[in-house]
Amino acid sequence: MRCKNCGIVIQNGTLCKNCYEKMQKDKASDNDNVVLMNIVRKFNPKYNLLVNMEWIMFCILIVLLAILSKNFLSAVLCILFVSFILGISMFFSKRKAMGTKLTFYETKVVYRFNFLFIHRQKVLKYSQIRDITLNRRRFQKKFGLGNFNIINKETGIIFKGIIMEDVANAEEVFKKLTDLIGTKIG
Repeated sequence: MRCKNCGIVIQNGTLCKNCYEKMQKDKASDNDNVVLMNIVRKFNPKYNLLVNMEWIMFCILIVLLAILSKNFLSAVLCILFVSFILGISMFFSKRKAMGTKLTFYETKVVYRFNFLFIHRQKVLKYSQIRDITLNRRRFQKKFGLGNFNIINKETGIIFKGIIMEDVANAEEVFKKLTDLIGTKIG
């Protein structure tokens, strides 16, 4: 007889000892419910306005041009339109922040993204993770935010890991995270 998974010749049964132990470990990690840490995305209106500064500058430019051409109706309509677009952008940013969650368990990491009708979940075991990094842009540093990148061992040209954007108190969270799971990453 041969093993179902690896094809090694065995005396009896359907799985060799190594494949059976691996299957048991996988089942044990699926039943893991001990939460070590939760990381959520933070919505900061001031930060979002700075990120959308291009829209605001565009609005100011159009309003100035409309005032110079003495077309006040266009100026008012431009202000209303850009305000409406910024409001919708802020609303969607807040909804995305509320629906994004990263949970660290004893043996795995679970990323959940729920936004309107989009529901995604990605599970990575610690043995599949190559590295966890913290990246911060200039405005993120000013507001104490940061981006967490969980890099999968299978990542090549296409990124197959997890990106958690705009985490509040990013440096403190990263230090706590490395203390909790630093030795578990393979």
